[in-house]
Amino acid sequence: MRWRLRPTADIEELLVTTALAPLDTVLQLLRGVATISSVKIAAEIGEPRLTRR
Repeated sequence: MRWRLRPTADIEELLVTTALAPLDTVLQLLRGVATISSVKIAAEIGEPRLTRR
């Protein structure tokens, strides 16, 4: 069985991955900020279920 290579698909995947990498980094940072903020707010209002121990 012979596989047909599609180099353009590999190049397209590489371009998309490279283009989206900065966006992924920003989203991870925002997720971290949101988590920290929610824990801090929960501690401020005294919500024990949301605060980390």
